[in-house]
Amino acid sequence: MKTHLLETQIPLSQSRLWQAQRHYFTEEGIHAWQQVPFFVTSNPFIADRYARLIAAYLQDARLNPEEPVYILELGTGSGQFSYYCHLALQKYLQDPRLAQLKICYVMTDFTSSNLAFWEEQAVFAPFFANHTLDYALFDIEAPEPLHLVKQNRTLKQLNNPLIVIGNYVFDSVRHALFTNQAGQVFRCLIDTQIAAEDYDPEKDQILSFKNIHFRYHSKAIDLAEEPPPLAALLSQYQAQLPNGSFSIPTSALDLLDFFKEYAPPGYLLLSSDKGFNQIQEMSAHPEDLVFHGSFSFEVNFHAIAEYLRSQRGCAHLQSYRDGIKTNLFLSSAAPTPRLDRAFYDLIEQFGPADYFRYHTLIKQQDPLDLNVALTQLRLSGPDPYVFSLFNLRLCEQLPQADRKLQDAFAALAPTLLQQIYPLPSSTDHAFNLGYFLHTLERYLDAIPCYEASIQRYGEHFDSCFNLGICYYYMDSNLSQHYFEKALPLAGAEQKPQVRSWLTKLKST
Repeated sequence: MKTHLLETQIPLSQSRLWQAQRHYFTEEGIHAWQQVPFFVTSNPFIADRYARLIAAYLQDARLNPEEPVYILELGTGSGQFSYYCHLALQKYLQDPRLAQLKICYVMTDFTSSNLAFWEEQAVFAPFFANHTLDYALFDIEAPEPLHLVKQNRTLKQLNNPLIVIGNYVFDSVRHALFTNQAGQVFRCLIDTQIAAEDYDPEKDQILSFKNIHFRYHSKAIDLAEEPPPLAALLSQYQAQLPNGSFSIPTSALDLLDFFKEYAPPGYLLLSSDKGFNQIQEMSAHPEDLVFHGSFSFEVNFHAIAEYLRSQRGCAHLQSYRDGIKTNLFLSSAAPTPRLDRAFYDLIEQFGPADYFRYHTLIKQQDPLDLNVALTQLRLSGPDPYVFSLFNLRLCEQLPQADRKLQDAFAALAPTLLQQIYPLPSSTDHAFNLGYFLHTLERYLDAIPCYEASIQRYGEHFDSCFNLGICYYYMDSNLSQHYFEKALPLAGAEQKPQVRSWLTKLKST
């Protein structure tokens, strides 16, 4: 394979790759999430866990009830997590101890096209209207005070603690790379090579990250010449990791410095990402990039925790998980007993990584155990995506099942319908839910699902035809209306069936 040398002997934090990463997300916009995986940190289960942690923190924190509390989500992307988390928060904020608080959830991204996508999402409209939800441009690598677009005002400095959510973001912004050799700290410099086919020499532009490789060089550093907080971290790794490589999430640490000044009352950071919580997890060799449309690194959460502790903050780091870790960081070491307990119950005992592993096992179950599927759906939130994975098998098996089991599944339908978040090229979960209820002869319940499908994805033969059937069994005149809509949408094999229904209706 022919290759092109992009850069030679340059610190990782100064690599051209970071700018190319920004270009990728700017160009792809909302469509990036057709390539970049996001389910593990954008489902109702993790959103519910975060909402309960936030509610616990709000009960512990010293708050000014006259001022709003802002929840800032970094790198919001598709907005799916925001929707689920906001829904969950509305439930937990009904607690009498929290009901009087003014809470505003702020979605952010550095890519303006993503903000335009959120603006068009009908599910957000009522939350925008009551100012419990807003959005802003915010660049993790160049942070500035938030300008809330819907409220058209800039938050110059916050008067209450700031709550920050950072899922799958710190792995994709600037890192520095170091190695220890016999107790001496070296900065890793990289040569970056890319496949010739993935590089446009005329535009000097990276076309794809999938065939990029590094060659490493080591440059000894003098800790006395490094900024004091970084020098302290490097000194700790020098002592505790005498032979090995480690990264420092420089953009993340710089961002925490910004939040310290921006929110004098303090901040809470919740973050789920792949990474290291313990020194023992770190590799003896520099890690490779992971490619998924964009690229990402493992996040050194241990370094973030130690950085905060050196500034009188504290952290709860989840014990080892093979996959993502969910961690909690506080700018202050002031007691937070409710939050501490919530972290243990909701994250340490069974958290998002554990749920994802369970989900992966259950979705592969064949044949499907209906009671296990019901348990999974309840545990999931319930999650429309999880439901659609089971839908065809449920439609095959459930009509023959016990009526009580059918009722239990049908009882989840209203929440499933509410929690559908439309994405480009996504599965039509509303239609799937309608078809499921239709199969169980729950025609009245199926109707709003089919109508939601039409509202979001337009009129299709199946949705119109099935609505005709549902309204027929509900003795409604709308039955003929939908069969007439279905006729011009029908294929050659479907038209006789539609005409038969219309003849039947006109003869009654």
